[in-house]
Amino acid sequence: MTTRRVGITGGAGFIGRHLEASLREKDHHVICFEGDVTNPDEVRRLVADCEVIFHLAGRNIGPEDEILRVNAEGTRLLAGAAAALGDRHIVFSSSNLVIRRPESAYARSKLAGEEMIAGIAGSNGCRASLFRIANVYGPGSRPFYNSVVATFCWYAAAGRSEELPIHGDGNQVVEFVPVGEVVEILSASLGQAEPLRRAEISGEAFSVRELGETVSDPKKRAAHPALEAQFQSYGSARLTGQKEIRSYPIHTRASGSFQELLHEDETSFGQLSVCTIAPLSLIHISEP
Repeated sequence: MTTRRVGITGGAGFIGRHLEASLREKDHHVICFEGDVTNPDEVRRLVADCEVIFHLAGRNIGPEDEILRVNAEGTRLLAGAAAALGDRHIVFSSSNLVIRRPESAYARSKLAGEEMIAGIAGSNGCRASLFRIANVYGPGSRPFYNSVVATFCWYAAAGRSEELPIHGDGNQVVEFVPVGEVVEILSASLGQAEPLRRAEISGEAFSVRELGETVSDPKKRAAHPALEAQFQSYGSARLTGQKEIRSYPIHTRASGSFQELLHEDETSFGQLSVCTIAPLSLIHISEP
């Protein structure tokens, strides 16, 4: 496999963290862009330093004009820098909301972004990959933010399935795709030879009510390994009101300290502890 210099905008986000880990495991040199995607100089530096850029950054919550401004301007700058420098590959994460909810500001910004990135394909040696992605879930996604799967799993793990926030009749059907599948498909695009590729990353369709029932029923959930993994990631929530969390002593010495926070018999995911290490200059090492 050819090792590449890869940039990720939105690398600190949910999909970005999983993608970064996967690419590093494959020995690619990964740069997670932490700057402002609407700053021309910062975006140009990123593109100049990378062969491939995964453009995951974007705003999906807030005033409509701000969503449109940030998403459109960031993508425009990225496309422009790639076209000017040449021989760059942009992998753009769009959304199936372009079809499902085309009137939303987020969907409109993604559709505009698709056309901007597609516009550089074949120009000055550039390639473009456009992926319309379904609702992504998996360990690390945030409940009570923009993931209904994470929110439902949190409630179920806490033993509060009867409180699932289902709006309306719950019959609206949505596709959900595990983050591992998304990362695998995105990573595979590194081998793309053609100037332009458009694809959908679809998932399994559930009505919102069916999703709640599946997440809450251990037998149904077991048939969906990725859902089970998401549920297990909230194992600590099941401690609430069920077990008293014990307090453990802090063990200190000149070289640092260690404290166990959760013992393995208190959780479903193992031990949790904190260890601090003093700077070497402060540690006295006795001669033999």
